[in-house]
Amino acid sequence: MKTEGINTDPKYYASNVVADRDNYRAGVTFFFHRGPDITKSWDLSGGDQFFYLDQRNTDSDWTYYVVCAKAPDDAEGVSVRARLTSFRSAKCIMTISVFTNLTKRQIS
Repeated sequence: MKTEGINTDPKYYASNVVADRDNYRAGVTFFFHRGPDITKSWDLSGGDQFFYLDQRNTDSDWTYYVVCAKAPDDAEGVSVRARLTSFRSAKCIMTISVFTNLTKRQIS
């Protein structure tokens, strides 16, 4: 991720996975979908989860963030989205890669 002109605070360190949404932070949200068939239903398992960028400096060059979360036992899929919350200010450029072990069956 890369930022330009982001709002800052000395306490805005990068985070690992948290359950709380912070309206002044920029980051990524993800959630797991329960089965048995995510092609017909997008029911959530475990609710929204977040991780936040390092916002201690106004601008940052490309930074690689890694977080680890265990999927709930009933998870069949995962959704990942950039989360530019309500009151943050910045230009954020994100490239997101997801590596998962949710390989119970092939979804076509």
